[in-house]
Amino acid sequence: MSVDNEEKKIVALGKVIKMEMVGQDLSQKALADKVGIHRETLSRYLNATAGYNMPIGILFKIASALDTTVQDLVSKAESR
Repeated sequence: MSVDNEEKKIVALGKVIKMEMVGQDLSQKALADKVGIHRETLSRYLNATAGYNMPIGILFKIASALDTTVQDLVSKAESR
């Protein structure tokens, strides 16, 4: 997989998480609080800001906070 393709999947994952948040009427602040990180950090992860790669542990916490699985989030991102 090329770096460009990986970056696209990371961006797609952020978009899927954002869509899940909207569907649950959950703000970035509320999700960040549930996960135990700062809102700004969550924003950087979701927007794939350079230098801010989402740790897998955070992804699991986000999935749990959204009452879903990492597999479901990744599957939705890959289908985009």
